[in-house]
Amino acid sequence: MRAAFVSVRSWAEDEREGENEEILLDPARFVQRSQWVPHSARKQCHVCTRDFTLWRKKHTCRMCGDVVCGRCSMHKRVDLPLIENKFRVCSCCFFVYRQGYLKPPHAIPCVGHQVNMEWNCHDKVCVDPAIDPSDAKSLDLSTVFDSSRQYYDNSMMTMDEIMDAEDAALNARELELEEEVQASRLRVEELETKIAQEQSKHDLTLKQQHELHEAQKLITQLTRQLKLQEEQVQMRATFRESLVHEDIQRTRRHSGIIQQQRMKEDLQLSNDTAKLRRKLRKMERQLKQAGINVAEDIPYDEAKEKVEEISKRLQEIGSSEVVCDDKQKQAELRKEYFRLEQEMEKYNTALMMTDEYLEAEREKERQWHLKNKDENAACLLVLRQCIPVNISVLTERDLADTLGAEIAKKLKRTNVLQLVRTDPKTIQRMHPSVIEAYRLTGLSVFERRGLDEVLSTPATEWKKQVNDE
Repeated sequence: MRAAFVSVRSWAEDEREGENEEILLDPARFVQRSQWVPHSARKQCHVCTRDFTLWRKKHTCRMCGDVVCGRCSMHKRVDLPLIENKFRVCSCCFFVYRQGYLKPPHAIPCVGHQVNMEWNCHDKVCVDPAIDPSDAKSLDLSTVFDSSRQYYDNSMMTMDEIMDAEDAALNARELELEEEVQASRLRVEELETKIAQEQSKHDLTLKQQHELHEAQKLITQLTRQLKLQEEQVQMRATFRESLVHEDIQRTRRHSGIIQQQRMKEDLQLSNDTAKLRRKLRKMERQLKQAGINVAEDIPYDEAKEKVEEISKRLQEIGSSEVVCDDKQKQAELRKEYFRLEQEMEKYNTALMMTDEYLEAEREKERQWHLKNKDENAACLLVLRQCIPVNISVLTERDLADTLGAEIAKKLKRTNVLQLVRTDPKTIQRMHPSVIEAYRLTGLSVFERRGLDEVLSTPATEWKKQVNDE
């Protein structure tokens, strides 16, 4: 006779060792390879019913023989004298096995009947000796899996307990709402009675008329609140009825699968988070080895204050080669200067990476352009008066006849000045890299101002097209 269908350990041993003991699977519970479901016959995982993908690969459960994904299965040790004695088992089969493994003997239903079950080597299914052999041949793998799933469902928290807890909370909330509704009704009736009494009097003063108007407003407001509370009570009652009339067996199985899936997803997220953290630490280490400091997450105000404070102290010390009569003080100052340089680099890098710093730099640039716009326009006007319109087609000899050899040489050698006589629409269609390739040698501040005015409009359009590229 093969091993029993349920592997039972003594309750006293389980109490001593606890759940920390590693559970060894009974190899007699495994199905033969001929009973495995082919991978081509399954497109979805048998446990989570999700489609198989490149990351959700197919695996075979050794206990039920069905096809499951890697997230719904695990490697467990088997009670065999092997070096690599780990086999893949789906979470449902392992949970059923663990429940039978951890339960005391008196808590396992029908233990005497299940222990006497034999493993039929010919049919590869669990067969009860009390069953007729002719009926035993009709048993298949689905019967065993359904019985295991039924035992798994009964071992978990029943849906009735969950529904009882929800019903208790809903009943308490309904009682509170009913009390509020009853109090609102009494208040409305009281106000209506008061209004009726006041209206029965013909001589109402202005104050009484104002109080009557306020009471009518209050009645309208309370009536509206009363309707809202009644609607809430009705919605909760409808929701409760829908929960009560729902199929309990299906809800229990579905909730169990969802709970397992959530636990697996949380575990996967924690694993992914740990991998990302390790990857970030490696990247930071590589950057430090390359001599690049990683910018820390420091607020803008704090980083700016630290930079100013460190800069002031560095100016007081002077330099890293400071010389003093006292050699000990000199060593301390040099050491402090080195430490301040490192802190300055850290805070300055963090400051330059903040959004506030980038916005402040853009604002400075805008203010500079607004301040110098008139002067740049005047410089551009003078340049256009000195440079011919058709400079792009004229040779250096042609320019020398009218402008002189020195100016002609500069206009042809420093070809960026030809943009002064180029149509702005043509410049806008050009790529910025083409303009960066132009020669800038020997440009004066006056000429740079004129070029800034020429390129201001195309540069605005280029910035809008950065995201498109």
